[in-house]
Amino acid sequence: MEVSYNPQCGKRRSLFSSQHDFLLKIKSLYEKQNVLYILVDTFSGNNLHIRISFPELATFRFEMWAGEHQEDISRPIDNELKMEETRLSELEDRYVFGTDLVQIHLKKAFWEMSVYSHDKLISQEQVLDTNVDNRWKVLPTGLDFDEAGRPQAARATFALYTDEAFYGFGDSFTELDKRGRKFEIWQRDALSTNSEHSYKGQPFFISSRGFAIFLNTYTRSHFDMGMSSQLSWQMASEDGTMDYLFFVAVSDNPYKELVRRYTAYFGQIPSVPEWAFGYWQSKCSYQTQEEVEQVVREAEANGILLDLIHIDNWQEVPNQGLWIWDRERFPDPKGMIQFLHERNVRLSLWIFPYVSERSPYFEHFAAKKYFVMSTSEQGPTRFKATADAEDLVACFDFTNPEVRTWYSEKVKEIIELGVDVIKNDFSEAVPEDVLFFDGSSGVQSHNRLPYLYAKTIYDAMADACHGTGRVPMLWSRSGYAGQQTIPAVWAGDSGVLAADHAALLHSGLSLALCGVCFWGFDLGGFYYTAPTGDEHLPPEEDYLQSMILGLAMPLSRAHGKSAREPWKYSSRVLENVQKYNNLRHALRPYLYGLSLLAKRDSIPLLRPLFMEYPHDIRARYETLSYMLGDCFLIAPAFDREKYAVYLPSGTWFEAKTKQRIKGGCYVEVEKELGRLAIWIRGNSAFLMRKKGKLYLEIFDAGDVNQEILTCDEAGNICSHSVCVMASGGKVSVETDLTFDELERFS
Repeated sequence: MEVSYNPQCGKRRSLFSSQHDFLLKIKSLYEKQNVLYILVDTFSGNNLHIRISFPELATFRFEMWAGEHQEDISRPIDNELKMEETRLSELEDRYVFGTDLVQIHLKKAFWEMSVYSHDKLISQEQVLDTNVDNRWKVLPTGLDFDEAGRPQAARATFALYTDEAFYGFGDSFTELDKRGRKFEIWQRDALSTNSEHSYKGQPFFISSRGFAIFLNTYTRSHFDMGMSSQLSWQMASEDGTMDYLFFVAVSDNPYKELVRRYTAYFGQIPSVPEWAFGYWQSKCSYQTQEEVEQVVREAEANGILLDLIHIDNWQEVPNQGLWIWDRERFPDPKGMIQFLHERNVRLSLWIFPYVSERSPYFEHFAAKKYFVMSTSEQGPTRFKATADAEDLVACFDFTNPEVRTWYSEKVKEIIELGVDVIKNDFSEAVPEDVLFFDGSSGVQSHNRLPYLYAKTIYDAMADACHGTGRVPMLWSRSGYAGQQTIPAVWAGDSGVLAADHAALLHSGLSLALCGVCFWGFDLGGFYYTAPTGDEHLPPEEDYLQSMILGLAMPLSRAHGKSAREPWKYSSRVLENVQKYNNLRHALRPYLYGLSLLAKRDSIPLLRPLFMEYPHDIRARYETLSYMLGDCFLIAPAFDREKYAVYLPSGTWFEAKTKQRIKGGCYVEVEKELGRLAIWIRGNSAFLMRKKGKLYLEIFDAGDVNQEILTCDEAGNICSHSVCVMASGGKVSVETDLTFDELERFS
């Protein structure tokens, strides 16, 4: 058959300018000490260097750069990684490099990298995503150069499979599956929790095809997960070098495995104190010592079990950020803390890393070069901390060791006074045109700053708590990769409306899939914009829904710009909050036990259904319900009057009625004010505290017998054992386990 239209032939071509270069053909390669070094010709005639190594048998690291040497910049995961033994072989059309578990195939004729595990294709680069004129509409893997020929950005492009889904990327508030979305990892004050902006984005994601990728950079990174083309997904960083870790799952539960392996590169997830799983009360802000003490008395009088109270506005104005008590409003901080601790209530204090230029201390710290410096003006960079702020502020530079030392001493003073939690707010607003003490640019350290800010405080708290039996804990708004080692975080400035909370759930689940175990949001909503456009007390129905949902999250803190104390609302609201707060306190042994398992296994408390049921295809699409640990499935109503909830296969018990339901089906739920839809997984057992004693709750599916016991390290049954044979329903058994022995039981 004759073809009359075919003017394009003979050469790979691009829609993009020549500054956008991409890999074309292997020029040379060799292996040395289990590292593969490759020199590749590019579309524009450049040479790019590639280095591939295996820090684990099922994980490889891919690095690509121009010039003789890779640029030396700070990265979340440094270059000191072990190397597994590898093999390199040559076939007719390709090279194969890898381990017994994962092999990388590199085509000879035109560059294309594919990843295999046990002869199964896991993923491969996309090199042929063209338009009708045979020109690339999504560029293959390569670098971008400026007019002087200096590399400016790097990209990697992979094939997008028809049914592939992507999860993670930090606290993204969009749909849980990020397929079809395009976004950047660049921390900012998101000003809400229902947009594409993030406070604590992470360049890490998990594919439903059983692999995960961490883009190893602090710089601004970009991800196009199939928005530009249904044939490709692409990631890019603005540091002129491509550096990523590619994890291939080899177990039966890829999601738990990949989260665990990713977080292991940053260190073990620490413990949090047991009392942290109670109820925290806050407002923006309690203004005086008298008000703080009064709120605690009111909580007790209204039957609200209270474990912590938080103060935002405790510092002198305009010296906020300098750790200086306002002694007029808080004349006796030590006495106030003693008052709280006598009632088993802990204290949390707010801080931010900025100093107002109106502070009398501003010039002192500016002269010591303690602030992030401007590249366009002399001295510190000055900016507004919020859109409506009247003052300009400067930010402490946490790349400066002197700053970290000074800051740490201030933290230790506060902790030694008896403060239990520090809420480290802000840090995302530093402009881009800045220079940090360590020589890094604004692009290179903008995302790094929130992490260093949190780590400085957490490490100082850990030093101050050492040997005292106290456990350090933060309440962070912003962060980056590695934040899971610095607990805990909250979602940010959330609204109170029912639809807001679906976006919050997506954020919490996305963070969980990045290994962040300890998370919560502002119960009652941080803000509510009334029809007049002003801040107003939230509607009772939305407030109550928010409170109840928040009490079924890993951590629970009520906080808002107006009153968020449940006794400030109707008796119906107070009664329902009491009920769920009492349930939360009863479940504290369960939640604390989950935290101990998280420390050991890096498995988050908050989980999407598919993390517990990885082979259930329908579970992948259920993003408006979640698992709290492995025992409870929770399906909030949000703004739905009637909705269907999917229960995976197995036996389930409806929490309120204890009705037994066979899973693998959908159940219809009608919204009921003051009720949260909860199901308990069959064949599950968990500890609850009732009237000061621990009970083992067993929900037996009827098809197996449960035998629950504890053993010592040698495997012998210890004195505090619970031995139960249950069949066909719910059993509650008192145990003489002490709470201190919970870690061994877990």
